[in-house]
This record gives sequence, C-alpha cells and structure tokens, in this order.
Amino acid sequence: MAKYGARYIRFSPFAATNPEPDNALPRYGNKVSLGELQRVTDSFSTEEVRQDGDDMLVEYLEEMTDFTVDVESAQLPFETERALYGLAGEGDLRYNVDSTPPWGGLAFVRSLMIHGVKKWQGIYYPKVKAAVQGEEDATKAKGMSFTGDKIHFVGTSAKNGCYKVKSELEDTAAAAQTWVDTQLAAAT
Repeated sequence: MAKYGARYIRFSPFAATNPEPDNALPRYGNKVSLGELQRVTDSFSTEEVRQDGDDMLVEYLEEMTDFTVDVESAQLPFETERALYGLAGEGDLRYNVDSTPPWGGLAFVRSLMIHGVKKWQGIYYPKVKAAVQGEEDATKAKGMSFTGDKIHFVGTSAKNGCYKVKSELEDTAAAAQTWVDTQLAAAT
C-alpha cells in the first residue's frame, strides 16, 4: 500500500452539551476546514512497565498515554484559527493568556495506491486539542519559497478508549470525504 496524498482536513470542537458520553465517541459542534492540507504527522507516547523474576521477563505491559498530530496547511483560514485556539471576539485575532483551545475531533482523507489502483481512506482522531505554535517569517529574497501554517495538536483517547480510526478503503475521494464528515457531524 503506497500513500501518495492527503486532503480535506477538518476539525470539529466538542458539542456544548454532553460532549463526551460514557463509552462512546465524542459529540461535536460545527466543523471547520484547516485549509489546503500539505502534511499530517502523528506520534504516539506510551508508558511501559515490566516485571522480572527467576532471571527472566515475567510480565510486560505497554499502553498509549497520549499523542501529537502535526498538521501543515497551505493557509489556515482566519476564522478557523479563532475556533482552533479558542480566541474570543470578532475582527483581529487576539491571543490572550486566558484563551482556551477547545477539545475536538480531527479528520482527513489519505490517498493510496494498491497494485496500480487508487483508493482513499479517512483518518479520524476523536479527541485532540490545538496547542499554539510559534511562527516564522523571512524577508523576500532570491530563491524565495512559500511557507504555510503549522498546527500542533495534543490528543488522548475518548471515553470509550478510542484514539484513532481508519476507514475502510473507498473507491472515490468523495466517499472518503463523506466518511470524514460523518465522523465529525454536529450533534443534533
């Protein structure tokens, strides 16, 4: 299975009421686009414990504790930035020590090729929170290049224990996008 593309990244903040039902995936509010997706990288942290006895390993346990998802977007839409970082008000984006990024769900579509046949797959993280990152700007110079926006998410498992979901392989990108929309659908 060869991965060759990624697109259609969306974030939905948790619903205002009953956002995390017991033994279920979270419920969401209205989703927003993170712009044109360039790259997604996830990384998982685990804790492990071992017990030795009679000069050998007797018990071993490794469990996921949390994870990060780093996203690069061609351009993060202005109002999406407000939603991701919990910025209050209208007009200018005012970062404040009292701003609280909301928990939410994150999902995108992965493009694959399997023995010459194109397929698409939805990837979904049920519980993530954006963390503010620094930005870098450089003067225009010979050999200039475009840079996009970087978004760093910290995640953990939902109340039902789920922390990442991969859809079945789809025959069209549109079907995978529908899957993404279904995962992040606003609670009614």
